[in-house]
Amino acid sequence: MIYRAPRTVHCSICDCCVESMDHHCPWLSGCIGKRNYYSYFVLINALWLNAFFVILNESIDIQTRVDYFSSFGSEEPTSDALKSHPISVVLAVLGMVALAGLSLLVTYHYKITVEGLTTHEDVKSVF
Repeated sequence: MIYRAPRTVHCSICDCCVESMDHHCPWLSGCIGKRNYYSYFVLINALWLNAFFVILNESIDIQTRVDYFSSFGSEEPTSDALKSHPISVVLAVLGMVALAGLSLLVTYHYKITVEGLTTHEDVKSVF
């Protein structure tokens, strides 16, 4: 029998009511709602850009090493470049995996932001 503002949801994990609750984020250990949704949105966009720049940086590093080995007349410059710095390939692959997941997350949040919904309202179909 307590008044609850419209679009307010009680989080069972935090045990508090959150206005315009989007979701409870286990990575940030808190609820994403009206007060911190903008910060969360900026964070996921920054993470997406970071993953993109990791892929770009590692691709440039690999290409630079291939050019370096080919300038010395190496028979297999690509193989030599990958052997000289194998972590570049690992980082590029991890960046691609992160970018794929983050692309889905960012696209979803752009979609619900344009629609004026929260994740809670979109998933539960409650308005």
